[in-house]
Amino acid sequence: MSAIFRTVLFAQKVYTRILEASRGIVSLLLSLFATRFDMSQQTTLADVLDAAEQLDADSQAELVAVLNRRLAERGRERVAATVQQARQEFVAGQCQPMSAAEILDEARS
Repeated sequence: MSAIFRTVLFAQKVYTRILEASRGIVSLLLSLFATRFDMSQQTTLADVLDAAEQLDADSQAELVAVLNRRLAERGRERVAATVQQARQEFVAGQCQPMSAAEILDEARS
């Protein structure tokens, strides 16, 4: 096993542990939020925007930062799922050797 592959595996394990810990924190925050506010009513985007308008500038900036972090986390989760799928395909022998040019061509398509 190459050093690069071992490094990638190690990084993936660390990332997975961090992801699991952050999910617990997010679940806790969501449950606290749900108990404070009535979540049984469907909230529209317009309602959320109106509520955000009522916040001061610092709170609006923090809201944007929180939303950006959540979007980034979803992106990382998609990458992690793709890596997991690629590993499963590799273990199952479904991967074929490819040149760098072939990989780039496939990525562009």
